Amino acid sequence: MNGMCNGFDEATLVVAGDRVGFGSAAQTIICVMRSGGPLYRSISITGGRSWSTPTAIAPHGVSPQFALMSSGILALVYGRPDNYLRFSLDGGRKPPRRRHRRPS
Repeated sequence: MNGMCNGFDEATLVVAGDRVGFGSAAQTIICVMRSGGPLYRSISITGGRSWSTPTAIAPHGVSPQFALMSSGILALVYGRPDNYLRFSLDGGRKPPRRRHRRPS
């Protein structure tokens, strides 16, 4: 995969069940992982038995943290070189939209 030099690491998972927009998939799990370059996302609708092909969702980033809020909004925060916060309002179907914060 482009930008990948060391494989995937620093994975963060959200067990979304049927609270996100993947049809009736009650066993949906969304994973965001670092690659030494871009951040990638992969989705399982089988409770982790099988996964989608990872897709790049950000050009870079370290230490991703992912959470599903009670409203159904997915929130992703990651760093390097600054701090970034992304929100997905559609249950993760599209890559989360980016908000950027430079350190003071």
